[in-house]
Amino acid sequence: MPTMESKLETNLVAWAKSLGGVALKGATNFDTGYPDRVIYIPGAHAHAELKGTSTRYHLNDKQMIWAGRIIASKSPYYIIENERQLKQFKENVSTSFVPYAVNMYSLNGDQLFLYVDHTKGTYDVRSHKGETETRIHSGFLSDTLANTIYRIFMSLKESFPNTNYCDI
Repeated sequence: MPTMESKLETNLVAWAKSLGGVALKGATNFDTGYPDRVIYIPGAHAHAELKGTSTRYHLNDKQMIWAGRIIASKSPYYIIENERQLKQFKENVSTSFVPYAVNMYSLNGDQLFLYVDHTKGTYDVRSHKGETETRIHSGFLSDTLANTIYRIFMSLKESFPNTNYCDI
């Protein structure tokens, strides 16, 4: 019986192909922690880490490092945990990818967004649940953006130890 993660991955690959794009398997032979899929569709691209489990978890250290590198390069990074998030990913990545490349980086689809003000050297992490937006973490960029993102993930892991990112 296929796992939820494999179902999500199969669905994602088929969707990308249907748009004339590809969903390449992550380069896991070079370094662990790289996202499961790199998606290229006409007019957009994104990285996706698929987590199709019902247990509570967070990204491991290597995944957090890669998330930081990818987001710092101003590329969209998504953690997809269920069919609803996959549906939202499909809508967001092909229609609203431009803001992510400017000053808003997705940490988890529609749930967590990192807003960076490079001129002030500050950031906010905000949770979006429906129409409600809540600031859950903020600070100054005291290091590279990639290292800052790693510290943000570690802080979220400490602050919300038994929570999936989509629940924040």
